[in-house]
Amino acid sequence: MPLSRTLPALIGVLFGIALIRGNAYGTTFGNFTYTETTGQITITDYPTNAAGHVEIPYEINGKPVTKIGDRAFEGCNAITSVTIPSTITHIGGWAFQKCTSLSSISIPNGVVSIGQSAFEWCYSLSSVSLPNSLTSIGGWAFQNCAALASITLPPDLTTIAEWTFNNCQALTSVTIGSKVVSIGGYAFQGCRSLPSITLPNGLTSIGAWAFNGCSSLASITIPSTVASIGGWAFQNCSALASISLPEGLTAISEWTFNGCSALSAIQIPSTVTTIGAYAFQGCRSLSSMTIPTGVTSIGAWAFNGCSSLSSLNLPSTLASIGGWAFQNCSSLTSVTLPSGLTSIQEWTFNGCTALSEVHIPNGVTAIGGYAFQNCSALESLELPPSLITLGQWAFSGCSNLSRINLPANLASLGGYVFNNCTSLSSIVIPPKITSIPEWAFNNCRALTEIFIPDGVTNIGGYAFNWCASMRKLVLPASVTSIGGYAFANCSLLSAIHFLGSAPATDNAAFTGSNILRVFRFDDMTGFTTPNWKSRPVDSMGPASNLSRWALRQGYPFDVDFAWQPHNDGKPLLLAYALGLDSRTNFGSRLPAPEVLNSRLNL
Repeated sequence: MPLSRTLPALIGVLFGIALIRGNAYGTTFGNFTYTETTGQITITDYPTNAAGHVEIPYEINGKPVTKIGDRAFEGCNAITSVTIPSTITHIGGWAFQKCTSLSSISIPNGVVSIGQSAFEWCYSLSSVSLPNSLTSIGGWAFQNCAALASITLPPDLTTIAEWTFNNCQALTSVTIGSKVVSIGGYAFQGCRSLPSITLPNGLTSIGAWAFNGCSSLASITIPSTVASIGGWAFQNCSALASISLPEGLTAISEWTFNGCSALSAIQIPSTVTTIGAYAFQGCRSLSSMTIPTGVTSIGAWAFNGCSSLSSLNLPSTLASIGGWAFQNCSSLTSVTLPSGLTSIQEWTFNGCTALSEVHIPNGVTAIGGYAFQNCSALESLELPPSLITLGQWAFSGCSNLSRINLPANLASLGGYVFNNCTSLSSIVIPPKITSIPEWAFNNCRALTEIFIPDGVTNIGGYAFNWCASMRKLVLPASVTSIGGYAFANCSLLSAIHFLGSAPATDNAAFTGSNILRVFRFDDMTGFTTPNWKSRPVDSMGPASNLSRWALRQGYPFDVDFAWQPHNDGKPLLLAYALGLDSRTNFGSRLPAPEVLNSRLNL
């Protein structure tokens, strides 16, 4: 063949080889790397150092370009715009991830899917047009598109996947199609410019963290079809003032409205049975709350820090309240706990400084540590007969608490339990208590009278330190040890009457109690004379049951038992003989005498 005829053909072949060349990842066409499958082209790669505008061809070598493959343009951080041909049906995962200079993109009708993380970290992307043909958008697709201001989702989309618009900080408008049934976790988290959103009827679920940190979100309506809302879903939506939850919802998950500081009103549906931990923590504008019948549990920290909450109705179905649940609800004035409750957990009402009225039902066996600490408005409290355990610091700092009964079944007191209860004037330790723990009544400056029963063996360090109004004390024979500074700084304490032998202690136990004298029976051992532990010792003569009883009743050990304390003809000896409390008018409670068969019966 003549050279003049073969040269043009040879040049064309060489040009084709230069334009379409093979490599390890596919064939190249200009700057595009691609693969071919069943006559269709997928773009698989593009140079990361490319800049400016990119126009994707609609065909290569006569075959249509239908897909932008996974990671095809990933990291092309200098391209500013992209034209996508109408032949494209799929945009793969990570396709344009970290194209940080890409400012706008129009996705043509015909595209049915966008893969996960497709436009993630496209910081400059302010405008995206999504086609009606689109039915699937992968998770993380537009995460961290910090300049994206608005989005209209296509009408046939049924799911907004997890993390899809996470941290789109400039997003102010979202239009969601009517067919969406679920919003995935973290979908709109951190969209802090979003002021409102309309959710479609038919929506059934809102995932965890879905709107977390949407700090401008002031209005949202939850459709009646929603059956589940994940934890953290609206956490830190600090502009959200009110919200209505649909009937059919069975749980308010943990952290759901945590930090919604403007939330002032919410109605909990009658179908809810559980309120999760931290659910309303920090909702400081919430002023009242009605928890419906059917709710069985309130999680730990659920209403912690709701400082405006002044009214609270707890249903009879409630069986469990978690620790810290109402801590620092500083406006709460009264609470009635339901009859099914068996314990009050630690820190539950700690710092409720306005709480003046508490009703605790019979059936509660334990009050946890710090449960009512610093409830400074609480003046009196009836503890139920069922109570067995009172935790450490439980009423510490209740500075106006002047009266509290300790029930007979109470068997355990925690340390610091009434520390700094500066108005508490008297206390009777119940008979099952064997130890008064350290700091239990420290700084109870108004405490003038305390009854310590037989059976108490130990009085802990600082137990009655700074009980500056206490004048005298009777210690039962069962006491074998007294801790350091147990009765220190009791400046008015003039007498301790020991009913048994000297307990183990040291001089520091009575430091600062400068007028104190020790009274002991002659036949009790361990005391030294004329001083014991640097305190003068006085004798009460030989021990007797009458003397011990008199001291327990608050009388001198040498009282005249013929004395009639109420001037009613009933001497003190009669009260002793019948085991009556001589401090009340016991005459009216004496057995009525009768004569039967010539015998006097009482």
